[in-house]
Amino acid sequence: MNISEKDEFAHTPSDHPLWRESHYFNFYDEKQDVGGFTTIGVLPNKGMVEAGMVIVRDNKLIYAYPFEGTLEGKWDDLCFGGLSYKPIKPMSSWKIALEDEDVKIDLTFKKMNPIFDYGEVPGVLPKYIGTKHYEHSGQVKGTIAIGDEVISFSGFGERDHSWGIRDWHGCERWVWFSAQFGRELAFNGWYGVIKGKEYIRGFVFDGKDNYSIDDIEIQTHFEEDKKTQKSMRFELTDSEKRTYTIDAEVLIVIPILKVSEGYSTLINEALSRFMFESKIGSGVTEYLWTEKCL
Repeated sequence: MNISEKDEFAHTPSDHPLWRESHYFNFYDEKQDVGGFTTIGVLPNKGMVEAGMVIVRDNKLIYAYPFEGTLEGKWDDLCFGGLSYKPIKPMSSWKIALEDEDVKIDLTFKKMNPIFDYGEVPGVLPKYIGTKHYEHSGQVKGTIAIGDEVISFSGFGERDHSWGIRDWHGCERWVWFSAQFGRELAFNGWYGVIKGKEYIRGFVFDGKDNYSIDDIEIQTHFEEDKKTQKSMRFELTDSEKRTYTIDAEVLIVIPILKVSEGYSTLINEALSRFMFESKIGSGVTEYLWTEKCL
């Protein structure tokens, strides 16, 4: 693995205007049917910050915090508006906090498995989708207070950190998913199509070690628009030639649209329920589509 503790903090950017460094977390509490996701993305050469958090309950959006602003000061502080991330122990645990009027969120992500380096294999990641990129699954605990209600949160989720050139319109489409089945089993997969070429990355965590995914076959049932996922089947083959069949059904889709430079990119981020053998898990399925604007 080419990742060390120093990579948890801000990196020196290249001079490319689309160079971007971002952190992302998702989380879901199966028993209370509460979850969400959050991200902070910094574009230092444009002096911009893109950040936000979404909370859902009972398959309904109950809170959204969008933030776009100018970059001031050191971005490794990762505090923008009312949203902040702070490493408790690099490569292991992070604090996620948000304060916004009558909303206060305080969550702690603690790793389950070792960090998986998406960029460890040369040539696997094209340069314009952030070639420095690592992920791992974890337990997420804390409180979510919205109005007068305080939810004691205890669930699982995924953490993602990437840096490099990020051109949202440089990829025709991709499918990314993360799923946790308790502390002892997690799946993570990414399938992308870029300039007609297919790319695959991800891992299986078996409670002890990560195993790289060598192949992904995906069957998807869509809504009528043919872009919004409803249910999926993932057929995975890992580096030990073991195979896994994982089914997923969408709980709620949060669409994110990015439009610029003559292109529109739609990211359908969906909290989802996963089934593997007799196990039930939770996580996220993400479908990205890019096309020229009409």
